[in-house]
Amino acid sequence: MKSLLSSGRRHIVVSITAILATIIGTTAVFAGVSSTTGAIVEIAPPPSVAQSVTNSPDIWVFPEFTGPLATRIVMDKRKASLTYGLSVGTPVTSYFIHLRDHSGAPITGDIVFDEPVLGVVHITRRLNSSDAIVGVPSTLYPSEPGGGGSYLRGLERSDSVTFPDNYTVRLSLRSSTAADQIRVFTEPAAFAGPIEVDVDIKPGSDKNPVNTKSKGVIPVAILGSDDFDVADVDVESLAFGPDGAAPAHSGHIEDVNDDGIGDLVLHFPIQDTCIASNDTEACLTGTAGDDDIEGCDTVSVK
Repeated sequence: MKSLLSSGRRHIVVSITAILATIIGTTAVFAGVSSTTGAIVEIAPPPSVAQSVTNSPDIWVFPEFTGPLATRIVMDKRKASLTYGLSVGTPVTSYFIHLRDHSGAPITGDIVFDEPVLGVVHITRRLNSSDAIVGVPSTLYPSEPGGGGSYLRGLERSDSVTFPDNYTVRLSLRSSTAADQIRVFTEPAAFAGPIEVDVDIKPGSDKNPVNTKSKGVIPVAILGSDDFDVADVDVESLAFGPDGAAPAHSGHIEDVNDDGIGDLVLHFPIQDTCIASNDTEACLTGTAGDDDIEGCDTVSVK
């Protein structure tokens, strides 16, 4: 059973025009979405998006959750300036996209949101885990008892999701034997975003090689500056790489770039980071004082 994460949790209310639109086949706009094109149909949160639910030939989109996250979420695809993870306490709005069309024909469309797009979740296991975090309590998801099974609910190679600009998600989906499902996260207007910090992976190396088969650790330095004191960093809050690896120890202060200012040096288990062979950068998130922080550096995976 899905748990309500906090008393402050609230769900976006869909206007009656959006509900009528799903009946008469026109496109209405609920709060949070500016416009849609193609086969996108805006609906109220339905009773079910289980594997057995067929909605051919339309791609459904409905609002799920808005508020601060009670659990960290790892995104599968995000805007280039953002890290993979959405930290605990990050305010987000989430939307769910569902297509169950037996034809296997390509179905396309754009969704333009009112708020900047942070990224999407489209891999089965991350859809499953995020159902309980931001899913609508009255909607049955595939990961839940009676949902028909959580296998193959994400995207395949024939599917694509891209970001033409900061507010638009462009979809090209083919669904036949299983549902195509995506979860989109946007940034509420009131959220100013985390503080960008300078991160140096493998200090002293320009190429930052990463051996993904290694059972060892990778050093990562958070660089201090006149405006940022690394002593304020909460080491326990830090997460590095696509899967948010925790540091192997509490770190130590060292001036790794010889600028006369102390830097925080940590080590993260390589296997826990889940850095992949096609990754060209790795990012770190966490908190320092009352602020969220994030920073990225390039990697060369071997």
